[in-house]
Amino acid sequence: MTRTGAFDLVHGIALSLAGAIRARTGDLPGALAVLHEATVQQHGDGNRLGLGITLQRAAAVLARLGEWEPAAILAGAVAAQFTVTAGNIHTQEQAETDDA
Repeated sequence: MTRTGAFDLVHGIALSLAGAIRARTGDLPGALAVLHEATVQQHGDGNRLGLGITLQRAAAVLARLGEWEPAAILAGAVAAQFTVTAGNIHTQEQAETDDA
């Protein structure tokens, strides 16, 4: 169990979604902070699918911030290590990623 009694797996997913929402509303630094917390949680839980999606979201946020090199490195690492594809992310979120 973690903060406020949430199960670890659910907590990591909720953090990742919170990061996506912050990014969608324009709070990119806040999104990165929450996605970092989600990454730590999901890594600790062994949630590879969630971790891959979270890292993919973080790469998109980095790109939107103009941090092209870290975004490219992270996106490449996700592609090499995870079976996550863009299709795993909600359609609207993917469209926003493509616009970045």
